[in-house]
Amino acid sequence: SKTKNEEALAVFRETGNKRGMAAALNNIATTLAGWGDHAGAKRIQEEALAILRETGAKLEAAIVLSNIGLDLSYLGDLAGARRTLEESLAMSREIGDKSETTDDLVNLGWTLYSQGDLSGAKKRLEEAQSMSRETGEKKYSAYALFDLGVILSAEGDLAGARREFQEALNIQNEIGDNGEAAGTLVALSELSIEEGHPPEATVPIRQAITEFQKEKSIDNEISAQSILARALLEMGKPADAQRESARVAGLVAKSQNRSVRLQMAIVAARVRAALGKPGEAEKSLETTLAEATKYGFVGYQFEARLAPPALKPSKRMQPRRASASLPARPPPRGASYSAEEGFRSGIPSPARGG
Repeated sequence: SKTKNEEALAVFRETGNKRGMAAALNNIATTLAGWGDHAGAKRIQEEALAILRETGAKLEAAIVLSNIGLDLSYLGDLAGARRTLEESLAMSREIGDKSETTDDLVNLGWTLYSQGDLSGAKKRLEEAQSMSRETGEKKYSAYALFDLGVILSAEGDLAGARREFQEALNIQNEIGDNGEAAGTLVALSELSIEEGHPPEATVPIRQAITEFQKEKSIDNEISAQSILARALLEMGKPADAQRESARVAGLVAKSQNRSVRLQMAIVAARVRAALGKPGEAEKSLETTLAEATKYGFVGYQFEARLAPPALKPSKRMQPRRASASLPARPPPRGASYSAEEGFRSGIPSPARGG
């Protein structure tokens, strides 16, 4: 927990244990990211990174750099995220740590996808998938499969996307990764909407929302709620869609995840249009398009342009995992600390993001 890591940090500071300080800082940051405080997480990770660079701990520095890259992505700085993740990837390749290399490839692939570079994203994810199979790390394999499914969906290959999502879900269920499994259920449900079966999507999405609430995964909850609202719109129930959107209005207002905010803004505009407020909807879409363009979210630019109020919701490039994700990209995959092992590569909690 954050409190226990803060207590550990105080002890490490007092004793001058810099490696322990960096690990405790990273764990605190990972907790904050899980709560949606990506700015706070990034600030603390940068303190940890400075310590690790000073001590020459390259693997740990690569892990922290990867987490900083994810936080930059959530905050909307996709160019900064890409630079940071490429630096982490270069370090992990140099060290020869395949676990961190796989993690970096997945995270970089997602960032490239968010920037609209589908071929570059696919290249990184396919390498990550191959490497994870080689090392037997099923979690990373599931991440890569999920993200490849998102790309196939964006390319219009819904059958291929469903195949990748289902394989990812099978792995997540096998290893008991409930948070990620919930995100994949949402992604599969969104495919049902795309395939013209929105009623089939509502129950699994509601189940996933319950899991996200249990885990206090704010970004994922917002993303899933927006997809539920979209399903209800497709079913001709705009009033119900508005009620579902309103449930997370408070969370959206305080969310630092630009991707899920853009996602919800587009759905909310469509709800307004369906309720007979095309002027409000058009104005909202113009604002959303400007923001998506400013921060380089290519998928949301297309969606905002192709979603004039008079039209039905069009296919979108979903923000992930969430993990995002899928719902949004999941919280950063940090490193955890133990007295015996020190820093070790951690396991993500339930995005990827957008």
